[in-house]
Parts: sequence; C-alpha cells; structure tokens
Amino acid sequence: MIRSKRPKVSVSVPVYNTEPFLRKCVDCLLGQTLKDIEVILVDDGSTDDCPRICDEYAKLDDRVIVIHQENGGLASARQTALERSSGEYFICCDSDDWVELDMYEIMYNKAVACNADIVISDFYYNYPNGEQRAVRHGYKQISSENLMRELLCYRILGSTFNKLVRRDLFAKYNISWEKGINQGEDHFIFIKLLRFPLKICFVNNRLYHYRRDISGNNYTSNITMASFDQMLYIDNWKRANLSCSLFGRELAYSALNLAFVGLRTKGMDECKYKAYIREYVPLKAIFVNRIFTLKSLIVLLSMVNYSLAKFIFKLFYKLFYK
Repeated sequence: MIRSKRPKVSVSVPVYNTEPFLRKCVDCLLGQTLKDIEVILVDDGSTDDCPRICDEYAKLDDRVIVIHQENGGLASARQTALERSSGEYFICCDSDDWVELDMYEIMYNKAVACNADIVISDFYYNYPNGEQRAVRHGYKQISSENLMRELLCYRILGSTFNKLVRRDLFAKYNISWEKGINQGEDHFIFIKLLRFPLKICFVNNRLYHYRRDISGNNYTSNITMASFDQMLYIDNWKRANLSCSLFGRELAYSALNLAFVGLRTKGMDECKYKAYIREYVPLKAIFVNRIFTLKSLIVLLSMVNYSLAKFIFKLFYKLFYK
C-alpha cells in the first residue's frame, strides 16, 4: 500500500528485544481500519531478530518506515520517530503491546469532530496469567489545567500510548523527549504539553492493550538509582516550570509519590533517601496540603524507622502497583 504524503496518523514504535511480541504489534497496526497511517519502527539497537523483522515489514508495506540506531533508550527512540514523522497526528505504541483494529480511526475521527489537540482513550492492562483489567477515565472533555492536576497526582496515567497528539504542537511549543530520561519519559512529555491551553477530548472506548507484568524485568518493575535520579530530574523540572500557586498541592503529592518510589529503589542509600524527604517532602507540606494517605503515612514512618517502612511497603506492594 502506498503512503500518502501527509498521513492522518503517525505511529511511533520503539523496538528493543521484543521479538516474541513484535509481529502481533505490527500486524494490528497495519490492519487498522484507518488505512492512511504511517508506522515508524525504531530499532533501538536490538540484539535479537527484531531488526530483520522490522525490515521484512518495510518490504511488505510502504506505510512502514524502519530506522536502525544504536541503543539510546525509549526517549531517544520516541524522539527519533517524532522527527521522522509526517502525520497530522502522532501517537506511540510499545512493541510488546497491541491495539484494537479500529483504535486510530475512532481517535482520529474524534479529533477531527472536536478539532482536538489531544484525544485520550481508555485501555486495558493485560497480565501474563491472561487476566485483563479495564482502565476507564470517565471524562468527555477537560482543560489542560485540570488534566495537569490529574496527572501530577497520578490519577491518570502519563503514558503516550493512548494519547493522540496534534503533531505540530511539538514544533510549535518546542517540546521534545529528552535523551537519557527513560523512566517517566511519557509522563514528562505530557506535562510539557499541558502547560499550554489545549483542547482535550476523550473517547470512552478501551482501545489499547498494555502488557503489564509487575514482577517482570522492566523499568517500571525494577527501579534502580539511575531510574530514581531520572525521576528526580523530572520532579525538579516540575518545580522549576510549574506555578506553585496553581499546582502547590499537586507538586507536593508528586514529590511524595517519588519518595514512595524511593522505598523500592534498588541500591537506595538510607541517608540519601532521608535527605530527599527533608528537602522535598517536609512534614509541613503534608499537613498544609492535607495529603493524608497510606503512602504519606509510610513515607513519614520511614523517617523514624526506615527498615520498618520498607517492610510495610512490601506487604502492600500489590495494592499500589496492580
């Protein structure tokens, strides 16, 4: 199939050693009911058979663009795809996930009907045991400011796989993924976008299937000190670039959430952890902003008894990371 000069949707697919899942992912993208799309496969230095599979699809369908690069991480791969893309709208898809065959048609039609800058869909978590859990947002339309509050408090997932974005916004507002920030990189890019007055719409269709394995070998499940430092970089950026008068409570919650992540960070030094708490999550901030949750109680306990707080965290792990 011949690609149009300006497809309706560009789909970014970072590929790194996902050979068992890649064909299912690409097949459902090329089988979309919306035919006028481009699929950008960024082979990020894969060491399995993914490079050959990517090239195979490029030969079969002119809508597939393949870019091979040295391993640079998710942010680098997403930015590479963005710079190569030409679609009216841009969206990401992870190469070990899959989508409903009418996903991009539904989202694009909504974008056109509402003249939306961003369209967000519901999605599924899919677990290794075959279980499937629906994630529903329940919104119809919401402002950038209100959505920013939802995002900072982690009431909405920052991932870009269910967010169709008008591609020109990235150039208009000089927004890009930052190389080396591979933990929370999508949360970060979405926050950057929401600083501006955008029209945001939702579709209540569950269209994306996100493979979820909380015990797996991935960034989310295995937080290292390098990952924690990347998340701290993002949190510092939030404080430097977002209004405390508008988002003071949400910024406090965001810092508290990072403190909670610190309890499961491999190699975290207790002194460094407590220094972070004293600087970014002081007791006063929790009480002034009335953040009285199980998370905040565990974080406060960590200042008194770090080992006990980590033990309690492990007991409740599955309650927070489903």
